[in-house]
Amino acid sequence: MTTISNSELFHQLKISGKIPELIHGILQRWVLETTAQELAIEISDEELQTGADRFRASNKLESANATERWLQDRMLTVDDFEQLVTTNLLTYKVAERLFDSQVAPYFHQHILDYAAAIIYELLVTDQNLAIELYYAIQEGDMTFGDVAKRYGQTKEIQQRAGYQGLVPRQKMLPEVSAAVFAAQPPQILEPIATAKGIYLIWVEELVQPQLDEALREQIRWELFQEWLQKKIGDLRAGLKFVP
Repeated sequence: MTTISNSELFHQLKISGKIPELIHGILQRWVLETTAQELAIEISDEELQTGADRFRASNKLESANATERWLQDRMLTVDDFEQLVTTNLLTYKVAERLFDSQVAPYFHQHILDYAAAIIYELLVTDQNLAIELYYAIQEGDMTFGDVAKRYGQTKEIQQRAGYQGLVPRQKMLPEVSAAVFAAQPPQILEPIATAKGIYLIWVEELVQPQLDEALREQIRWELFQEWLQKKIGDLRAGLKFVP
């Protein structure tokens, strides 16, 4: 029977470069557990059961046998599984407790960052061609769709006529977003030179952000992650290993 010692396991983790990832996970769990204790956050039996059911569903563990095999493959006990689920639940509850009240003020302070636009886009490499196509569209000789179908770099772009759908401002290049959100839709923008190439963009509509539940959760998660990484960084600075 082949056996693997703890020291051999640790050595393999070191040489495979997994130690930083493990340390990060340990520190994250410490932060969550300590903060939950300070805030008197508890996980009820009902919440734990619901969390376990959701975890099994998301990992397609549709039976007790499937769950048992999954645990065995990862050398986890039932207690380990319970701690895993508890940590997931604490993550959500700590984030909600700390940052739920900060979401609306943050949104209004950074409202422009959450704007979006419905755009059509084409990337070309030749400046003269970009200018030629721009004037052809502006003067009505060609539609943006005609241009994208003829000059699109991929078949997908050609088939979609350059349509990108609703694009958040945060996902645009700075030089692109500046031009897009200064537009008066519907409008073709003058060619925009970037490090990636020259963009031709048709702005169909500018969409003002609304603080719906999806965006509320996104902002709460962003604030929580920023806070969590700082906490982990502070702990890492004073970290000592015990042999």
